[in-house]
Amino acid sequence: MKKIIFKLLFIISAILVFNSTFLILNCSVLFAQTGWFTQYSNTTQHLQHVQFINQNTGWTVGWYNVVRKTTNGGASWFSQYSPSVQGSYYCCYFLNDQTGWAAGGGQPQNTSYIYKTSDGGNNWISQYNSNSGLILKIWFTDNLTGRAAGFGGKILSTSDGGQTWVQQNSGVSINLTGLYFINSNSGWVVGDAGTVLRTTTGGALWSPYYSGTTQNLEGVYFVTQLTGFAVGYGGVILKTTNGGESWISKPSGTNRWINSVCFIDINTGWVSGGDYYVSGTGQILKTTNGGENWFAQTIPSVPWLADVHFINSEIGWAVGLNGTIISTVNGGLPLPSAPVLVFPLNNAINVPVNTTFRWNQVTNARRYTVQISTVPNFAVITDSVTVDTNLYNIPYGKLLNAITYFWRVNASNVNGAGPWSTVWSFSTLPTGLIQISTSVPKEYKVFDAYPNPFNPVTRIRYELPRSGSVELAVYDVMGREVEMLVNKRQAAGSYEAVWDGTRFASGVYFYRLTAEGFNETRKMLLVK
Repeated sequence: MKKIIFKLLFIISAILVFNSTFLILNCSVLFAQTGWFTQYSNTTQHLQHVQFINQNTGWTVGWYNVVRKTTNGGASWFSQYSPSVQGSYYCCYFLNDQTGWAAGGGQPQNTSYIYKTSDGGNNWISQYNSNSGLILKIWFTDNLTGRAAGFGGKILSTSDGGQTWVQQNSGVSINLTGLYFINSNSGWVVGDAGTVLRTTTGGALWSPYYSGTTQNLEGVYFVTQLTGFAVGYGGVILKTTNGGESWISKPSGTNRWINSVCFIDINTGWVSGGDYYVSGTGQILKTTNGGENWFAQTIPSVPWLADVHFINSEIGWAVGLNGTIISTVNGGLPLPSAPVLVFPLNNAINVPVNTTFRWNQVTNARRYTVQISTVPNFAVITDSVTVDTNLYNIPYGKLLNAITYFWRVNASNVNGAGPWSTVWSFSTLPTGLIQISTSVPKEYKVFDAYPNPFNPVTRIRYELPRSGSVELAVYDVMGREVEMLVNKRQAAGSYEAVWDGTRFASGVYFYRLTAEGFNETRKMLLVK
């Protein structure tokens, strides 16, 4: 164990949280926009372990026999009586809201003790006291059966609820710092120099296994009888899928000390730690794919975190130096960042009125809100919709031709909405017909559509040498009229009609110009 240097933590009595409309007096909770928020522990002693039996009731223990309990999810923590002995608690284990144990040791470091409560922590009775080996972890599988592990290879066992503790033969003399039992027979301990021990006999026999590392291991957690994780110094994260017989190193992305690991299913888990001697370096990593990849969660600036504990995929706590407690109610999910717009491009022109808006996917986003306006400050909203994917197919009738629009997107999750993206603009297709010249041409003429082939918009140019009635229509290969583009009297000049084929299937189409005895048909190809 590293020597712990005391640090004072100033208790904040009143905090103004601007831009969040919170005013929290006496500072029981400080909310952050990170997904994790700080809780007031009512102590500046180092906290070593935290456990909750449900989302409301939990305990944390630490140096100088500190015991803190909450019955409201950590909104407030109150002190519980702990025996006046020379030492500190390093672990606790509660079976229910009444029955639990706390263990640790004192000065010198080879002393150890275990205390039990049967009334939710109001009173504690001594069950074990020894001058051999500090106890670092304790675990119970039922009211009677429990294990404890600690310094000097110490492993203790009880089969009567802790009234008597018997030392088991671990076969090692190094410090054992992590302990996990998945049932009364199968359990694991980890410790210094990469030590991993396993029992399938309730501790009667412990077998060593090669972990693949010489780093000190600090925490171990098994999701099933085969799949488990171990963590330790230097950012070490190990995974096994065969009950601990072999271990595979997984990239953590950090070289800091990882002290604790917790999983709520085979895919989702967290580890905690940081740099023990550097303030503000507390760290929590999360995986959602069974430990193959880990990403750092954004947390308040806190010191090294000794323990992390979750009761489900959303609700969890972490504790550490100087009385630190942080909590999350959304799995540590931060607000999502601003999306990056993709299409239609900024300042795009001739955009169809039923275009598909696209933007990049944002980490931690669960929904996206798209807003479209005719003014850049969005004082007037043309369309606003929330979707689950990073695209939006705007239906007909929302946008008009020949208009400049502005659009933006933000992402949201259970923690709220993130910032808006940069505002982009685009202009829709001009009206279906424009006059491009008033010069009088010499003859009637209709030009090839351009582009051709096209998707989904093309332009058809024609010339009129004199005024008269004009029709320009589009037909399918069966000769059926699918759209009339022009049907009115026009003055002599040059014109251009726009045809949007978005609503039509790919294939060959024909367009025909009819005007004062002139008639000509041409072919075009719509390719989607």
